[in-house]
Amino acid sequence: GLDGSSGSHNRIGSTRAYSAYTQDNIQIGNLTIVPGLRFEHIEAKQRRYENDATRSGTPNTTQNTTDIFIPALSTSYKFNDNYSIFAGVHKGFAPASPSSTIKPEQSTNYETGFRFRGKKESFIETTFFYNDYANLTSEDSNGDKVNGGEAISYGIEFGAGITPNAQFLNKSFSFPLKATYTLNHAEFTSQFESDSDIWENAIVQKGDAVPYIPRHQLTLSAGFEVDKIALNLSTSYVDAMRTQ
Repeated sequence: GLDGSSGSHNRIGSTRAYSAYTQDNIQIGNLTIVPGLRFEHIEAKQRRYENDATRSGTPNTTQNTTDIFIPALSTSYKFNDNYSIFAGVHKGFAPASPSSTIKPEQSTNYETGFRFRGKKESFIETTFFYNDYANLTSEDSNGDKVNGGEAISYGIEFGAGITPNAQFLNKSFSFPLKATYTLNHAEFTSQFESDSDIWENAIVQKGDAVPYIPRHQLTLSAGFEVDKIALNLSTSYVDAMRTQ
C-alpha cells in the first residue's frame, strides 16, 4: 500500500503469505489433549522512493522471506460438569516489516488455570500466564519494526459472571453480568542500546519495565436480553503505564 507521498513515508510495500496448520483432539477419559502445528511462509517487499514524489527514479528496494513452524499444546481435565483445570504452551510469532533487517519476534507462552461452570450460566475462571520473549519488537514513528531485546510478561487473569433470568408477560429476560481483572508484570531481561524513538534512543537496562503495558486492567459489563434484542453496557479501567 501507499504510505505518504514524500520523504521517508514515500514507499510502497507488499506482502504475500501462505499458512497451513494441523491439530488433533485426543480424548483419554476426562483428559483432553490438543497438539497443533502451524507453518507460515511470508514474502515481504518494500520500495522506498524517499523524496522522489513522482516516483520516476529507481527505488531503494528491500525484501525478506520468513519460514517458520509454530507448535502448540493445550490440555484440560474435567473433574465433573462443574470443575475443570487446563494448561498449555504455545509458541508466539510476529513477522518483521518488509524494510526491517531484524529477526521476527518469537516467544514461548505458558498458561494454566481452572474453570467453574454453574447454574444460570455462572462461571469463574482463573488463568496464570508467563510469556518469554526472545526478540521483542515494536514499531517506531516511521512504522518500521525495531528490536526490543528479551523480555518477560507474567501475571494472573480472573474472570467471573452470571446470567440471571426472569419471566414477564410470557417472555424470558436475561441479565448477563461479567467481570474480568488482569494483573500483569512485564520487564526486559536483557540490556541493549537503541537508536529508535520507541525506546527513547537510550540504553535499556535489564529489569526496566516494558512500556505501554498497564499493571492493572478491569472490565465490567452488564446486559439485557429478550427475544432477538440485546443491550450491553461495559466499562474498562486501565492503570497508569510507562511510556518510556
